[in-house]
Amino acid sequence: MRFTWLSLVFFLCFWTLTAQEENSLYTSKKVRATDSIQVDSVSIQPHAFQLWNKDKELISDSLYSIDFTTSILMLKADVLTANDSIEIHYLRYPEFITRVYSSNHQIVEQDNAAMQRLQVLETRNTRNDFSPFSGLETSGSLSRGIRVGNNQNAVLNSELDLQITGQLSDKVGIRASIQDANVPTQHGG
Repeated sequence: MRFTWLSLVFFLCFWTLTAQEENSLYTSKKVRATDSIQVDSVSIQPHAFQLWNKDKELISDSLYSIDFTTSILMLKADVLTANDSIEIHYLRYPEFITRVYSSNHQIVEQDNAAMQRLQVLETRNTRNDFSPFSGLETSGSLSRGIRVGNNQNAVLNSELDLQITGQLSDKVGIRASIQDANVPTQHGG
């Protein structure tokens, strides 16, 4: 029984290890040495960039220049004559960080023939003159009072009398009479 549990735990540990994906952003590639090289399609991080020659020696950063946002590497003549291939080690940014996002209203067409195919987006200029609760008429009163006397506690009296008439929306109207009389409760009464 103990062997069965031990083998099951061992199997599950290795099964979870093999289920991991290897999707590392750290990349290395070997390319032919030319004057300009497109390293990757996304931006790369400057702190993790290294350039190695065919003899596995690190190339000095004074012998090349790189634009990290466009990932274009430009080699100087000294590197081109000494090496036929180079190895590039770099860390790329995730694609969702470097993607360009824009709204639909910022699309600009350069070709006039494409203007025939464009859809016109417009906002409706219809005006709704109805403003809710603007036609309500209210009247009424709210009164509060304190009653005090000999041999009794103070008592708060409150009374509401409210009448509402008017339109809530285009199709809904209201006519209400709301009354509330707070009959006080007295101690011992």
